Amino acid sequence: MLSEFRLATFDGCLNTEFHIIENDVSVCVLKLTEILENTKTPRQEVFSLIFHGPREPFVPQSMRHLKHDKLGELELFLVPIGKVEDGFEYQSVFNLLLQPRE
Repeated sequence: MLSEFRLATFDGCLNTEFHIIENDVSVCVLKLTEILENTKTPRQEVFSLIFHGPREPFVPQSMRHLKHDKLGELELFLVPIGKVEDGFEYQSVFNLLLQPRE
């Protein structure tokens, strides 16, 4: 299972599918539609992933077990951020401390 996430982890994953897995079954497919780099300094990396999901099922805010063809299995905290015409958008935010304060 993937345990360390960096912005570069998701290179090549834009517009690909992430399956939400529950009890070893795919219950929903999300498409990674945006990768937003918010801040990058020598000490910190802040970015977020935006996913598009179907109208049904709606996925409430929670830690989710995902499976991806390239990345394998990973756990992400997903938050619904908006309803769009054909479904919902979800976001996962990363705030990584790369170097501790001296």
